[in-house]
Amino acid sequence: MAEAVATAGKLIADHGWEDPAVVAAIAAVDVIDPKARQRLETQRRQEFDELDRRLRSSSREHGPAGEATVAALERLRARFPADGAAATARLERIRRGDDIAQQERERRETGRSLSNVHLGAAEHRLPHLRPAPHWRLVVALTGGARGAQPAAAKEAGGDGRPAQPGKSGRGRGRDGREPRGGAQQQQQQQQQQPAEAKPKDGRRNGHAVGWLISGTCERGPVDLGWRAADSGSLDELDACVQAVVDREGGVLGLTLADCPDHGTGAWGDATWALAALAAFVLPVEGTCTIAVELPVWAEITDPAFDAALAAIAAAASNPQRSLTIVRAAPAGDHAASLAEAVAWSWGGRKEVETARIRQSGLAGGCLLPPSPLLRDAIVQLGGGAVPAWPVWSALVAEAHGEPDGLASALLVRVAARIAADAEAIQALHRHLT
Repeated sequence: MAEAVATAGKLIADHGWEDPAVVAAIAAVDVIDPKARQRLETQRRQEFDELDRRLRSSSREHGPAGEATVAALERLRARFPADGAAATARLERIRRGDDIAQQERERRETGRSLSNVHLGAAEHRLPHLRPAPHWRLVVALTGGARGAQPAAAKEAGGDGRPAQPGKSGRGRGRDGREPRGGAQQQQQQQQQQPAEAKPKDGRRNGHAVGWLISGTCERGPVDLGWRAADSGSLDELDACVQAVVDREGGVLGLTLADCPDHGTGAWGDATWALAALAAFVLPVEGTCTIAVELPVWAEITDPAFDAALAAIAAAASNPQRSLTIVRAAPAGDHAASLAEAVAWSWGGRKEVETARIRQSGLAGGCLLPPSPLLRDAIVQLGGGAVPAWPVWSALVAEAHGEPDGLASALLVRVAARIAADAEAIQALHRHLT
C-alpha cells in the first residue's frame, strides 16, 4: 500500500493532477485504501486553492496582464490544465472589460459621443421592405443559451457574457470577486442545473435578433468569424452595428421571454418565433423563400424543428402569398458576426451599449419591447389558429396608433385567417355587435 501511495505522490509531483498516469495511480490507491485516496483528494483541493488564491491576488494587485499574474497562471495551468484554461478565459474576459472601460472613459473625457453609430437611410422595419423572392434570416441570440460553443463562450455563458446575476464591466460577481471553484467542480454544478437557466419568475433572460437580407455579406468591418463576446473594442462593435444600419434589410428583435417556449431550448424557441413573425409581416409578392441561418455554435436537437418551420410557412401562405421556410447552413460571410453585434448591444446594460442601439434607430420599430400579447399572437398565428379576441383587440389598438407598423401587418394576416374560417366570421360578427 505504501508503495502505491508513494508512486502516486511522485507522479503527482512530476506531472500534475490531470495526467492519465496520475488518475490511474490514484484509482489504484483507492482500491487498496480508500482513506489514502481521500487524503490525496484533500491534498489536491488544498494545492488548487492555494494556486487559485495566488492567481486571484495577483490579478487584483497587478491586473490580468501583470508579470506576477502571468506567472501564477502558468503554475496553475501546469498543475491543473483544465482549471488553468478556464482561468485564462476568465482573465481574458476581465482584460477585455478593462479595455472597454478605458475606451469609455476616453470618450467621456474628450467629449465624444459614447457611440459612433448614426442613423442611416436604409429601411429596416419588416412591413416596409421591398418584396424579394429570397431572404436570408440570420439569427443571433445573447443570453439564455447553453449550446455547444467555443471554450471562452462556454466558460462565460451561452453568449460569452459572464454567467452571473448583474453584469459587471470587469466580468466579476456582485461582490467584485471572480467566481471560485475548479473546473471539475463547476462542471459538476452545471450538470446539476437545467439545460437552460431561468429566473425564479420563470421568464427567460436573453435577446434574439433576426437579420433579413438578400444576397451575401462578403465585406465587413471585422474579420470573418469575429464574435461580439470576444471583442474588447468599442470601435469594432460600433462599426458592426453601423454596417447593419447602412444595409438594406430587415431587423427583427424579440426578448427571449417573448419567444414561445416549445421545449426546444433557447435557440430553437428564438428561431421559431423570429421565423414566424417574419413570415407573417414580410411583404410577399407571389412566391418567397426564407432561408434560416444559425451560427455553428447554436444547438437545436429537436428532430421535428424543420417540420415546425414548414408549418409556419403553410400557416402564413395563401393563394396570393406562397412562403417556403427552410434551414440553411451558415453562408460563411460576415452576416452572423454583424447580427450578433446587434443582439449583444441590445442585450447589454452599459451606457455605451444602450447609446449604440439608441443612435442606430433600431429600438422600438425593429428591436421590439417586451409584449406578452405579441407572444400570444405569434403562438396563435404560427400554430394556424385565429388569435384570441384579447390579442386581436390589442393589435387593433396598436395599429390605430401606428397604421403602417407591425401590428397592422399582423392584422392583415388575421383578416385572411378569419375570412377563411366561417366560424371565426360568425364569432367576429357577434363580437362587434
